[in-house]
Amino acid sequence: MTSIAAAIKAILVADDDEDEGGVATLLTGGIYTKADTGPDGINQVSTPDAFDEDTLLLLPSALICARGQIPTGVRNRAAQYTSTRQVVEIYLYNHSSYAVLYQARTRIYKLLQDQRFTSVYGCHLVNQIDDERAEELDNATLIRADYQIVSFLSVG
Repeated sequence: MTSIAAAIKAILVADDDEDEGGVATLLTGGIYTKADTGPDGINQVSTPDAFDEDTLLLLPSALICARGQIPTGVRNRAAQYTSTRQVVEIYLYNHSSYAVLYQARTRIYKLLQDQRFTSVYGCHLVNQIDDERAEELDNATLIRADYQIVSFLSVG
């Protein structure tokens, strides 16, 4: 079973149309999940491709982090499943400019908003944070988009 973070990553990586400003073409440093990076997230050890090889500055990159599934009460005891909500946080980083991050976030919205994909009944933007700095990445620019995923959790 593919995690929701991996499923979202696959959608974003597949969006590589240069003419339309695809996410994968905008985020030249890559698109990662916590499974890709480990607990420390994007850094020069776990994700060297996220950094310019000459200057070592952070390239436009994304980190996808999925929170746990929270049961919402709709359940089928016979089939042993329950409906859930889950928030997926998408962090967009760059060394200094916000412009490409806003472009990427707009494109991500087009790809994810109201979409239904494997085992997901709905995907909706629930939060945006603008113009932040990532201290752990030498004060790189940071914006974030959170999506609520409505799906189900089952035994089998």
